Amino acid sequence: MKSAKSCKIFLLLAAFVAIVASAFLFFDLPVAKAAESAQTYVTCVNSSVSFDGDGDERALVATVKKVGENEVGEITFKNNLVIDDLAIAFGEMSTAIKSVTVTVKTNSYIVTGNKNAEGKFDTTIINTIVMTHNGANDWSVKLNDRAAQAVASEITKLYIAVEDNFIGYGFDGTTYEYEDAAYYKVETIDKTVTSSGIKFDVKVDGDEEQQFKILSVDQKASDISGDYKQTFKVNDGGAIEKYAKPLVNLNESFFTRKADGKYYPVAYNGKQYTMSFTVYSFFGGKVSESETATASKVSFKETAGLSVYSSKKIQLNVSSADIAAHNNVIDVGVGFDANAGYIDFNSYGIEVVNKADDDTAPEYYTIADNLEAIESFEAALKDKYTAVTDNVEHSVVLGNDLELPSLKSLVYDDTSSYAEMKYTVRYYGPDSSTTGSSSSLKFNLGSAGVYTFYVSFKDANGNEMDSDDFFEVDGTDYIFGTYGAGGVEAANYVFRFKVDDDAPITLDAPSEASIGKGYVGTKYSASGFNIKASGFNTTYSLYYNPNKNADELSGGWVAVPAASDVTDEDYNENGYTYGDIQSIAYDGSLQFKPDKEGAYKITCTVSSKVTTRSESASQVIKVDGAKASVDPSEPPSTRSVLAIVFLSVGTLCLIGIVVLLFVKPKEKTEETKLPSDKK
Repeated sequence: MKSAKSCKIFLLLAAFVAIVASAFLFFDLPVAKAAESAQTYVTCVNSSVSFDGDGDERALVATVKKVGENEVGEITFKNNLVIDDLAIAFGEMSTAIKSVTVTVKTNSYIVTGNKNAEGKFDTTIINTIVMTHNGANDWSVKLNDRAAQAVASEITKLYIAVEDNFIGYGFDGTTYEYEDAAYYKVETIDKTVTSSGIKFDVKVDGDEEQQFKILSVDQKASDISGDYKQTFKVNDGGAIEKYAKPLVNLNESFFTRKADGKYYPVAYNGKQYTMSFTVYSFFGGKVSESETATASKVSFKETAGLSVYSSKKIQLNVSSADIAAHNNVIDVGVGFDANAGYIDFNSYGIEVVNKADDDTAPEYYTIADNLEAIESFEAALKDKYTAVTDNVEHSVVLGNDLELPSLKSLVYDDTSSYAEMKYTVRYYGPDSSTTGSSSSLKFNLGSAGVYTFYVSFKDANGNEMDSDDFFEVDGTDYIFGTYGAGGVEAANYVFRFKVDDDAPITLDAPSEASIGKGYVGTKYSASGFNIKASGFNTTYSLYYNPNKNADELSGGWVAVPAASDVTDEDYNENGYTYGDIQSIAYDGSLQFKPDKEGAYKITCTVSSKVTTRSESASQVIKVDGAKASVDPSEPPSTRSVLAIVFLSVGTLCLIGIVVLLFVKPKEKTEETKLPSDKK
């Protein structure tokens, strides 16, 4: 009966919960939509930012107030953008806004860095456009170090473009002022991309807050449809319309760097390629209310001459007749395959070549055209084999591998990208152990001395540079060849540098926590020292001090020689006899057996094999009397036996308590009598 009743209660309760849960599914409760924060897309300093306004005037609004004489409101887009054909529209600017400085960061044109005014090399290039408000519609604009240009109208839109790897600015989308100083040259492979967003520094006059407004960001300003223009308007639901087309950037491995130093998409006829993309957009790449153009969704559209095996695997097929007639450029569409159909983002004119027609090996650029790139490479190389400690320059620790900087800015090929080319490094060191070749861009610096190396390349079709054109060894003479059809002097691409054994020796004693206590008569193994050096000798010394609290600088330390160094049985020095030394059994490194209480010190000295450089460090071990021990042959005392008995009884009591608490006794039931049994 009780079981049946419990079952009914459980079923009723379950039904009640299910009905209530179902009812909540059909309630149409109002949901409060919080306004989207502009901080998701913009970072600020000395300012606040929000989305505000209606219709075409809805803007990204930065509220700026003068904080100090030289302080400005700083607003930076978090997402990187493509800047080849960029337009940024501004709202009306108060005359209290004195200047707006637009900072664009990109990668350097030379992969190892463009040379700056101090003779160093920067891999991040900063182009700045300073728009100064002189009053009313009177503006002047300055690009980097160039002279300021007058602008006789209100600035409503800034255009940024890239031509021949130089950034330029304009205000009408047709006329641009371009930079031409070599330092400001930027990397453009598929497109030119910012490396850390775009920053706006806004300087104002007066104590009142001023509003700096950005109305739209257009990554393809020349596109008259406006599909790439991102405004901040809201839809009927109150959400920002983020449906501008993003731009996609095709991975570098598909682009060949040719003799003019520019990158071109080139493919072998009939070869399958695996592609990858990066998506760039102010809001992250949303193309419809339900679809987002992530890199994983970007795909090719199959057209004449193009076979698509998956969204990322393609093969270009052109007839031999077309190639022979030099009609070998295929326009390939790249886009987002949304549910509603293919949405085109970009197209690429891809040059297609027959492998059989490719018999040209990769080439190094002529010296006259590439002096700065060679200098940049050599500076990056020096950073690899030298280090600076305490403002003193020295060679790296011998025994390390030297990983060469990228040679991407030094070499080119008509058909293969830098990533597709294979390379062989041939190097000649101070001795036979440091001479050889490598299929990777690194080799070992095992000895001090002069190293010479060069790198020969082979393209994806197997065409390889002739290594003998670079460098030959004839006895002790080095013979430099004249490399390549262009007459490049090979000596300029054979690099030499010297490595000295002058790296600081780094020696650290074990931490105090890792040094355990010692006991008289018990063998002690000290903790190892941490040594960072190469080409060195290591010696250890043991000392004793009767003061147990002595540290490594205390007086009273007495040297304890290694047992193997004492062979005279009549030895008796510093309070130690021959027998004492053999009992301590110091092994000349980290092990010994203390013979008396006090402090013992082990000192490690690391000395260079080549120079007089050395470093020392010590660890101090506190030693107590003989460690207490228990003789298992002795019978347990009466107290020990009683302790064991009491513990056993206590355990049984604990078991009994658990049984009483958790084991319920069987209930007594009353016998039910049938009516026929009643009397």
